[in-house]
Amino acid sequence: MCPATPTKNQSRGYIVPIGGAEAKHKDPVILERFITLCGGQDARILVIPTASLLDETGPLYQELFEGMGAKAMCIPIEERDSGEVTDIEGQVADRDEPVSVRLVPPGSPAANYAFDVTPARLVTGLITERGVCEASESGILELFPDRKA
Repeated sequence: MCPATPTKNQSRGYIVPIGGAEAKHKDPVILERFITLCGGQDARILVIPTASLLDETGPLYQELFEGMGAKAMCIPIEERDSGEVTDIEGQVADRDEPVSVRLVPPGSPAANYAFDVTPARLVTGLITERGVCEASESGILELFPDRKA
């Protein structure tokens, strides 16, 4: 385990990968050791399920850690459209409408995994390629009327 290098007197935690083969309910010795390493009853644990495609993996670990007295939070990982990383939209000089350009060869595999833990109530505006708008469906549609259903 190696903590990230803190900057300007900030404290950082550890990234500790753990596997899923242990007897989580009957003999959670690995999870108990994990909590001890993370600060015991004061441990704050963020669960990022990366090796499993099962939706219940993250919440299961969160529940187990909380049951052992740690503060835990799970971040769901979502798979977004691979086109967000393989294609780019831009303007061509002789056309009025934007065009999409593929940045990788046809058939190239791509994955686009993401997570976000910002509570929606804290997001008040969005900055887009068409300007700034209110963080709402109506705000987005004002900038992108061509996306109205």
